[in-house]
Amino acid sequence: MRRISVLLCSLFAATTLLWLMAENGEHLKWAYFPIRHYMVQYSGVMAIAAMSVGMILATRLPIFERLTGGLDRAYRLHKWLGISALALGVLHWFWAKGTKYMVQLEWLVRPGRGGQGRSHDTGDGSVISTFLHQNRDLAEIIGEWAFYLLVILIAVSLYKKIRYGSFVKTHKVMGVLYLLLVFHSVVLMRHSYWEAPLGWVLGGLMALGTLAAIYSLAGRIGQNKQLHGTVKQLDFFEHNQVLAIDIDTDQRWPGHQAGQFAFLHFEGEEPHPFSLTSAPTEQGIVSFEVKALGDFTQQLRQRINKGDVVSIEGPYGQFDFQDNQSHQLWIAGGIGIAAFKAQLQQIKQSGSRKPVTLFYSTQQPDERYIQQLQQLATDAGITLHIHDSVQQGLLTTEMICQYCRYWRDSSIWFCGPKRFADALKKGFAKQGISEQRFHSELFEFR
Repeated sequence: MRRISVLLCSLFAATTLLWLMAENGEHLKWAYFPIRHYMVQYSGVMAIAAMSVGMILATRLPIFERLTGGLDRAYRLHKWLGISALALGVLHWFWAKGTKYMVQLEWLVRPGRGGQGRSHDTGDGSVISTFLHQNRDLAEIIGEWAFYLLVILIAVSLYKKIRYGSFVKTHKVMGVLYLLLVFHSVVLMRHSYWEAPLGWVLGGLMALGTLAAIYSLAGRIGQNKQLHGTVKQLDFFEHNQVLAIDIDTDQRWPGHQAGQFAFLHFEGEEPHPFSLTSAPTEQGIVSFEVKALGDFTQQLRQRINKGDVVSIEGPYGQFDFQDNQSHQLWIAGGIGIAAFKAQLQQIKQSGSRKPVTLFYSTQQPDERYIQQLQQLATDAGITLHIHDSVQQGLLTTEMICQYCRYWRDSSIWFCGPKRFADALKKGFAKQGISEQRFHSELFEFR
């Protein structure tokens, strides 16, 4: 999360600095309407910058995965950019439209036109400047209604009780709203900004964001990483409600690293991300495990059969088990164990150069599933601890340190629910383990 925070703060700090360089606040009078003039521009600039970067990140291009440390983190940054854009959009609406409503309600008195009234930047009289000036009213109307729709769509995105399929479909409309808000921004942004570094940077971001929006609306995201396979084997574990899926790609799978994931697209459904559990060397067959948690995953067992054609997009992720520590400590919560299975398979085949201890915490222990996991750990030479959180309570840092004698020299690799991760991270921090040694796969994209 630290890298996400740094990237987010860096974007806003750099944009603010560029805006200050482009503005001249020497003659600013500390009264509501003069301040409003600056804040309308500032909040608008910040909002469109956040939306542009968020739109660019949504393309799933490898360069952004490397920059953010994995697609899971790229999407987490995308999420916080959306929340930031919403907050900045509300601020922008308040200064631009809220003020007008307050004047109509006689809560504010607008100063006369003699100096502090509404003034428009008419530019240099060129064709472009004339076009922009003539379309100001249209841009205001488009921006206002696009903002209202944006508020609704971001609220839908953040409300996790809404079906994932509905979330994905409504999210696609964001591209259209973004293009409308780009038009709003280009027309209404101060003309002097385009002559400053702020205009060059913001123009570049909006241009890239526009290409990304068109790329998304054309359905091109992830297409270069897609292939089709056939469901070869299904195995359902009753007690923990996990469905294991083997897919035959006819030797066309490009390969993956242990700890990565891919999107599965079943007919009639939107793509869903799942961890790869097969060994990286098995290029013909790729395996996944799906926990019955949401509406889609709960119905999946009844909806798919052997022989069904499935689209696979991937691989993604950088949960790669690479570090400089002499030992490794793996902790899995629930279906988070799936992220470790491919690495277990790989160690089974090629061996491990460092000792590993794996803790698997589950609320629904399935005897057959655990037997398979124990056999896999034994074959890989990995120490495995099964923790029944219903019988034994929440797995804590103290418990882990008690069972793992070399925890002080270990890197920690975690995949599971966020609250579990936060509790462990805080507990290990108290034990003197730095955050840099705690590696986690972000369990939720929304």
